Amino acid sequence: MAGPAAFIKQVHAPTGVTHCAVAHFTLLDARGNLPDLIVTTSSLLQLYSVREQQSVTKGYQLLLRAECQLFGVVESMAVLKNRAAGKQRDAIILAFRDAKVSVLDWDASSCSVVSTSLHSFEGDANISAGLPASPYGPRLLSDPQGRCAAVLLGRSSVAVLPAMTTDTLDEMVLGAGPSAGQQGLPTTVGNSCILRLAKHDIAEVRDAVFLHRYSEPVLLVLHETAPTWSGNLRARRDTMAATALSVNVLHKRLTLLWSAKDLPSDACRLHAAPLGGALVMCRSLIKYISQASRELTVSFIFQLQA
Repeated sequence: MAGPAAFIKQVHAPTGVTHCAVAHFTLLDARGNLPDLIVTTSSLLQLYSVREQQSVTKGYQLLLRAECQLFGVVESMAVLKNRAAGKQRDAIILAFRDAKVSVLDWDASSCSVVSTSLHSFEGDANISAGLPASPYGPRLLSDPQGRCAAVLLGRSSVAVLPAMTTDTLDEMVLGAGPSAGQQGLPTTVGNSCILRLAKHDIAEVRDAVFLHRYSEPVLLVLHETAPTWSGNLRARRDTMAATALSVNVLHKRLTLLWSAKDLPSDACRLHAAPLGGALVMCRSLIKYISQASRELTVSFIFQLQA
């Protein structure tokens, strides 16, 4: 007699959108090619192509190109940009709990989404031994120039996924056959590594983002220097800090560049500015910080007059 077994039968497909992104996933980033729309609804991934209507009323329409069931709930999604616009396509990176990452590419021969790289960081000694409880799942980050991607693990570790160079991909495509490169080179990653933020006195990480206009990937980390709570704001209020770290993909190390301290304790998100620096999102204000020591604060507290 067989033992007890448990299984889940999904009656209806999920419909609530959890993540979405725009990328040149199926076609090259060339003139006239519109980007694709990638949508995840919990454990379902859908790929839409944007096409221009050839009717009297001009406009655009979405065409469902592919749909695939995922073996897990997507916690985060990012786009790894191509490093050669007319030669390479973008890639999609998905993160699953607790520390699993999948890099996806488009296979034109079968018209389906395939995995080019799988990474699991759950076997790391520090992760398997137990990390401080974090309310957030693994958060994916992508360099604006497509040089690498990163995954925030817990509150004090980051995993770096370096992007493969176009020269290496050229050799792989030539070895696969003459027709392999007709759709452009895929964007994928090489061997990953885990870097400790605690070496730079960084803990209690809330968010991170890659910055623009740097010759090397620069990761800006938003973290708490000293814990506080609402009843202690009178004595300890500005407890957040943002630290910029240069990521050396070749030697797998982090170098401290600059930092901005005494940020509000309710700072929760970072947004990279295209011209350099980043925006720190707080509950009642937005603060701009950069390496040039330029700071700009916009408050949203208005005093109502009777």
